[in-house]
Amino acid sequence: MGKADRNADSTPQAQGKRISAGNRMARNNNATKAQQDGTTVEPIRTKRRQQYSDKIAEAICDQLTEGKSLNQICRDDPTLPSERTVRRWIRDESHPLSQPYARAREIGLEKIGDDVIALADKANPDNYNAIRLQIDARKWFLSKVAPKTFGDKAHHTIDTQVVHSVAMPDDNELTRILAAAINDASQQAPVLLECLSDTGQSSTV
Repeated sequence: MGKADRNADSTPQAQGKRISAGNRMARNNNATKAQQDGTTVEPIRTKRRQQYSDKIAEAICDQLTEGKSLNQICRDDPTLPSERTVRRWIRDESHPLSQPYARAREIGLEKIGDDVIALADKANPDNYNAIRLQIDARKWFLSKVAPKTFGDKAHHTIDTQVVHSVAMPDDNELTRILAAAINDASQQAPVLLECLSDTGQSSTV
């Protein structure tokens, strides 16, 4: 091989062709081995980075309202972008998908809550353990992603009031009050005795 041939073989285009050829050979080898073993090989699907569109947003939000996860939506629909791309969109609060996604997710959580009731209605002695596992998984998920709405503990707002303390009198003040009370009582004693005396006399008549 001449120098010119070696230079041509080292270009990015040539290297890309070799990588593609190697990938095809690896897939063919895997397919041949799978046929010999009697197994099947799932094709490797890669998604291109897609531009945002209202159609994509509508497809994602519609399925979110049904209680599906974003991972499931992007995995099962080849026309949609990857989960990583969608999450990159919604992390940006100014992105047009951010608010519709949040609202659709909220509705989807309510749908999952409804599913818990539906599952409980289907329970019987034969499927009790399986139903309980499904219910517990959904309840755990809801309590983590929406604890204020679906958490086990209720969140209450407590209004606090300012309590004004009353200053207790000191010993000197107590002594003065007690002395005044005794003085008043001593002044009222003759009047009380006179009243009692009059009452006794009237009763003997």
